[in-house]
Amino acid sequence: MEFAMAGRRQTFIAVLLLAGLPADALRPGPGQPCADSAVKPLSEADAAKRFFMLSELVDGSGVSCLQKLRNLKASTDSLGYMPDGAWAGCLKKAVDYEVWNKAWPLQPRFRQAPNTKPGEEIQSPAGQVIALFSERAAETQLHLEACLHESEERERQRSAASAAALAQKRAQSLASLLQVRMSKVS
Repeated sequence: MEFAMAGRRQTFIAVLLLAGLPADALRPGPGQPCADSAVKPLSEADAAKRFFMLSELVDGSGVSCLQKLRNLKASTDSLGYMPDGAWAGCLKKAVDYEVWNKAWPLQPRFRQAPNTKPGEEIQSPAGQVIALFSERAAETQLHLEACLHESEERERQRSAASAAALAQKRAQSLASLLQVRMSKVS
């Protein structure tokens, strides 16, 4: 988004991310071991083709965003709106890159090939971080839904087993009561 203010051009990047879950929501609760499984690792082909900027965005200690985010789940701040932790750090590095390298869209590596398929579009540096974040958020959501379904199914089976055991106890009690009454009648 660009705005002209008093003869100066200001560029603002607005990002609204609702897909990620707060980091605490990804931690397993009691009896929920499946809630903390690992995400699918980023393939070398995807890293080279769709997320090439992640290897160039490096923090002060020399660790690239690719190394940080390769196997990391999407996590957000406590309100659930903004990326948190390494995601926020890499998004900031990507936005800084775009701000300080204004000609980045002119670089050949950011140009779309004529036969680009949907979903394979080349993103801006910040767009690459956001795209990976969105994919990870979707993977996490699908995993948590599957986990919830499994948990509900186990609970349903436990309830059915409890109901069957209770019915069996009642039948045994009734049989015992009938035996006592039959013995008194005889």
